[in-house]
Formats: sequence, structure tokens, C-alpha cells
Amino acid sequence: MKSTSECRGTNPATALFCGRERGEFFQQIVEQSVDAIVVVDREGIVRYLNRAASALFDRPGEQMLGQMLGFPIQCDDPQEIDIARLGKDSRVAEMRVGKIEIEGEELYLAIIRDITEIALLREELRAKTLVDELTGLYNRRGFLALAEQHLKLARLARTGCYLVFIDVDGLKAINDTYGHEEGGRALTETAEILRQTFRESDILARLGGDEFAVLAIEARKSSSQIISARLEERTRACNGQRKHPFRLSLSVGAARFDPENPCTTDELLARADAMMYEDKRRKRQSS
Repeated sequence: MKSTSECRGTNPATALFCGRERGEFFQQIVEQSVDAIVVVDREGIVRYLNRAASALFDRPGEQMLGQMLGFPIQCDDPQEIDIARLGKDSRVAEMRVGKIEIEGEELYLAIIRDITEIALLREELRAKTLVDELTGLYNRRGFLALAEQHLKLARLARTGCYLVFIDVDGLKAINDTYGHEEGGRALTETAEILRQTFRESDILARLGGDEFAVLAIEARKSSSQIISARLEERTRACNGQRKHPFRLSLSVGAARFDPENPCTTDELLARADAMMYEDKRRKRQSS
């Protein structure tokens, strides 16, 4: 073992270990790490793990040693992994992997950090960018993103669907007469009517102002009349409960997506919008 005087003039990175057993020193560093550290072989078998890893996976170290880690070992970019903890909510972690060699054997060092709180915050921020705060439905951005994906699937599966455009009649008059609180109630009542009318698999959104849209998945050709009738029935029932001083009225237009003659989401939305205005025009003529 080198004396302190012998350590003078050596590399600062190695001088720290003079007079100590390096193995014990590094063992303490690894065991005190707040990050989970796992060493696996080329088959993904766990060869070593520290206390933080045992705590993160909620399993005693002796149960994990000699077992498959269960996650793909990739040395390129960091990857996010879901960790199911016994009797608890799953955790999200970031895993970084590096290749090492010990006594001629090729091994992989995985450093795993719990990022559950970050993931939850990220999901919360993401939800806020896609969901309308007042009604809890998707906003325009969320609707367009999801509708685009569903139309692609409908085109591949050759299934039809309907895009329904809904407008709250006279919302400005409600705001001017009864105040914006009642105007907000008209919007939330409309959102509830849509939830009652459509299935959970359908995409419901408030596009902005008094405009709503729904993408009714896998709807049949006869669904347009059925949807309009159900919306009218639900609206009548809402007005019959006399929960608000105004009479709620909805104008509705629907456009069918034909997988044999596909169109974009914007084109389908424009067609449904035009049909909605036709419904509004008929109401004005009959009043």
C-alpha cells in the first residue's frame, strides 16, 4: 500500500485512492447511489444490483440475481421503462446502458433513475394542451390529432365513420341576457349531452366558442339520422328539467367518411360544418 508521501505528484484522479482498497471504495459509492445500478450479461441476466435497484423494483436483491432483467438492453439513447411494483402503482424510470468489460467478460451497466414525478407532470401538461378546460372534452388541437389517426385506421380497415358538427344556438344572446356564467353552463350542458349520446370510443371535442365536434367511430350509413334524433331527444330532456333560465338549442350537421373515397379531417370537418349551417337555416325559416 502506498504512503501519503508516495501519492504526491500522482494523477489527482487516482491520488484519492492511495492508501485505500479501491474495490471497497467503489462498492460504497455504488451502494450509496440514489440511482438504481444493475449489471447484466449479454443474455440480460442480472449479475449485480445495488440497494437502490432493489428498492425501485420492490424485490429483494437475491430474488433478482440470476434472473432476466426484463427490459431490452440498448446502449444508444436513454429509454423509458415501466416498472410494476408489488401492490403499488407502476413507476416510470429512465434507463441508460453502457458496455463494460470485467476480467475479459462483456457486461452491460444499466443506470436507472425514477422519473415518475416528471412523467406525471409531463402527462398533466400534455393533457392541458389537448383538453378543453371548461368542458373536459378534447380541444381543437386534441380532436384534430386523434381524428387524423382514426381516419387513417378507418381507411386501412375500410370502415366508415361520421364527423358530427354541433353548434349551440344563440350562445351570445344567453351571455348577454343571463351572463357569462349561464353561457358557460350552456356549454357544459352541451358537453354532457354529447357524453350521453355517444359512445366512450367516440372522440368528443369543443372546438372553441359555441362549436363542438364528434368523430363517431365505425358508424353505419344510417347513423346520421339516429345521431340527430338522439341529440334532439337529449336536448329536450335537458330543457324539461328546468335547470337553467335559458332554452338550450343545438344545430347539427354530419358528414360521412367513406374509406373508398377518403378525404382529410379538415375536408370532412368543412362538410359537416356546411350541413350544420343548413340545419340552422331550416330552423330560422320554420320559426
